[in-house]
Amino acid sequence: MSDNTNQRVADLTARNLARKEAGEKTGKMYWAVHTQWAEGLDKDDAPLPEHLAYQLMLEETGVLFAAGGLTDGPSGERAGGLIVIRAPSYERAMEIATEDPMHKSGFRHFNLYRWRMNEGHIRFTVNLSTGQGEME
Repeated sequence: MSDNTNQRVADLTARNLARKEAGEKTGKMYWAVHTQWAEGLDKDDAPLPEHLAYQLMLEETGVLFAAGGLTDGPSGERAGGLIVIRAPSYERAMEIATEDPMHKSGFRHFNLYRWRMNEGHIRFTVNLSTGQGEME
């Protein structure tokens, strides 16, 4: 590692340890919903429009952070989906996930995980004249 990277790691470690000692939480808290298709059901009968409407409602109300499909790396085959939501508690996150029409109807089942986002990089480009945006 470069000297700059070593210093950044040392600074981040010291900051996280100081926060922990002070009883502060580091990072931003989210909930990750790992969703997978149930076996033996015809996917053509799944409530896709209702699911998408629910996702859009979560997005519009600021609950949905991100959502999308997962694929197996080597084969590229579908391996479920990931929905990342904002919720104040496990109970509320569970309610949000359970109310998804795909889960409610039994076409998909899910596992819920607490996810603390500590590091990363997001870049947005917004063209002000057109209102068009892009995320990298």
